[in-house]
Amino acid sequence: MRATRFNTNGTLQGEPLFEGVTSFEASVIFLDGDELTSVSGTDTDQTNNYDQIASVRVQGTLTSSTTNPHVNGGLPAQRQFSWRFSPPNLRYERARPS
Repeated sequence: MRATRFNTNGTLQGEPLFEGVTSFEASVIFLDGDELTSVSGTDTDQTNNYDQIASVRVQGTLTSSTTNPHVNGGLPAQRQFSWRFSPPNLRYERARPS
């Protein structure tokens, strides 16, 4: 889902980006190499704060909605995807002189 506007009650108005998504996981990779599913700027661990993010990993599985008896034994076809995003602005902000 992707939201670009709000409903009148203040909630996000989502629209589907993809159909056939059977699994979806997102994680944050920090400068020290840790990979977690969330960021916390309020705990005592200073290595998982917002200013320590190096990249984001998104993994998902898409499943076909139609089948063919000659493809994959008649079962829905699946394909796994994995993307890792390392925005240039994160590197720029850390490398910028104070």
